[in-house]
Amino acid sequence: MTWRRAMRNFLSVFLLFSATALSAAAPAAPSFVGDWEFVAVRDGKEDKNWPRAVMTVSADGSCVTRAPRGADFEVVRGKWRQKGNDVWITDSDGEHRARFDEMGRLKIVTDGKEQEFLRGYEFFLRRVTAASTAPSFVGTWEKLIGEKGCLVSASDVKCSLEGSVFAKADWQAFLKAAKKDERIFRFVLSQFSSRKPTEIHICNFRNATEGELAVFVVQRIVNRNWYAYDGGDDELKRIAGQDAAAKVQLLKPALKNERTRAALQNYFVRAYETKTSAAAR
Repeated sequence: MTWRRAMRNFLSVFLLFSATALSAAAPAAPSFVGDWEFVAVRDGKEDKNWPRAVMTVSADGSCVTRAPRGADFEVVRGKWRQKGNDVWITDSDGEHRARFDEMGRLKIVTDGKEQEFLRGYEFFLRRVTAASTAPSFVGTWEKLIGEKGCLVSASDVKCSLEGSVFAKADWQAFLKAAKKDERIFRFVLSQFSSRKPTEIHICNFRNATEGELAVFVVQRIVNRNWYAYDGGDDELKRIAGQDAAAKVQLLKPALKNERTRAALQNYFVRAYETKTSAAAR
C-alpha cells in the first residue's frame, strides 16, 4: 500500500467519525449529539414493559443516562467514543460496544456474560425524536443549567423574578410544563442529590450545584419554599430557624444527607399532589 492510499484511507475514517458527507459508497455515520432512549427487543418486538431510560450525549462525548428507579431516577455519567458506525460507551458498569444498524438504531453488543433474565433480548439505543414518548425534557434541563445567569432573588418564591434566569422564556416554558407533567417534576426532584456545578449563580454567594438549583426550581413548581418544611426531619427544622443568608449556605450540606434529602423530596411531593388535586377540582 502506497503512502497516498494510506492517507486516503485515514481521511475516510476521519470523515466517518465526524459524521460529515461522504460518497455513496461510504455513507456518513449518524451524528451522536442529542437524546437516545434504550429499547429492549424480544422475538423482533419492542418490550414496552422495560423502564424507559434516556441517555443525553454532548458534543464533547460526555453522556448522562437517567433511568427510572421507582418514583426516582438513577443518574449514570459516562463517555461516548465513536469511530464510523462503531460506538464505545464507558460508564461505571464498564465499556459497552454498539453499532448502528440499517434503521439508524445503535445495537448494543453484549459479551455473553449478561444475567439470565436478559437472555433472549436485544438492546438498542434509538434517537429521541419529537414524536417519541421518551422524556425529551432531560436534554432541555441539561441545556438550561449550562447557560450562564443569576437567580437574583428567585431563591425565594415570595420574591419577584425580575432579572432572574427563571424569568427567561425557556425557563418559563420548562416551569409551565413541569406544573402539568408530573414526570418533569419527578425528574427535577431526582436531581437533589447531584453535586454537579451549574452556570447559574446564587446571588451574593456562588454558582449553584445541580442539586441546589433543582430545589429552587421545584419551589417554583409548587410555589412553596424549601425552608417552609413542615415534616419531622430535625435538620430541616433547625435550618428553618436560621436567617436568610444562613439558609442558602446550609442547603448544600443538607442535600448531602440522604435522610434529610429524602424528607425534603417527600415534602415537595406532598405539596405537588395537593396543588394538582386542587387544580383538578
